[in-house]
Amino acid sequence: LREFELDAGEWEVAEQLRDALEILKHATLFFSRHDATVASVLPVMEYIKKTFSEPDEKYNTAIRIAFKFALKTLLRYYNLTDMSSTYRIAMILHPKYKTTYFK
Repeated sequence: LREFELDAGEWEVAEQLRDALEILKHATLFFSRHDATVASVLPVMEYIKKTFSEPDEKYNTAIRIAFKFALKTLLRYYNLTDMSSTYRIAMILHPKYKTTYFK
């Protein structure tokens, strides 16, 4: 079974992957709360988009490539929010964002 053990480099990649997935875990847990709002969707998507668009050089190449694929999927859903007036209305009615989010 020793041949199936992860070496130090593989453990490092696994830890980087854990850190990268932590971003999505926090978003999932946030939106699973009973008090999550529609107005919070776009800012969280923006944060994930920024993080995945500019991955830290500390990440392994394979993880940075995975970020690009994840970003592609995120953008597909993010662009769909433009077709829904619900998100725009929620942002405008939110006291923190109002119209400044769209500027």
